[in-house]
Amino acid sequence: MNNFIESSSRIGRMYSDFMKSGKGEMELLAEIDKLTEMLRKEGCAHAGFFDAMLRQGFMHDLINLNKERAVGKPYVYVLHAEDSGLTKIGFSTRVNARVREIASMSGAKLKLLAKVPADRKLEIELHNKYAGYRAHGEWFSLREEHLSELSSLVGNEIRVG
Repeated sequence: MNNFIESSSRIGRMYSDFMKSGKGEMELLAEIDKLTEMLRKEGCAHAGFFDAMLRQGFMHDLINLNKERAVGKPYVYVLHAEDSGLTKIGFSTRVNARVREIASMSGAKLKLLAKVPADRKLEIELHNKYAGYRAHGEWFSLREEHLSELSSLVGNEIRVG
């Protein structure tokens, strides 16, 4: 039982690392193989099912990760609608196209304040930080000092001025 717990914990850590970095897929699959073999040796009647479920979840995440890589670099962006005063904090691998989509759907005059190479973790952190200013969805009613702060995010590729 301890071997199962240790192996499962190792796979969990490796999976988490893979989801953060996109690296180590072959090592992770090898660990899944070891766990499945251990379960078979211990007489687990459902070792094959367990293996299939782990692999299916992993392959699903691997495909999605590869789609993100193919589309482009991930960014957190900050978009300000001057007319309404609302600000969107979003995530996309195709920021410029996303800004055009939002502009055409809303008809609003939009200004891109920030475009920062980052993962969803930053987007979530910013959503949490400004949760008290949330108007709806990913749109926030922020103060001028918040907009300045967001424009000054480290790595911002939009030149302020």
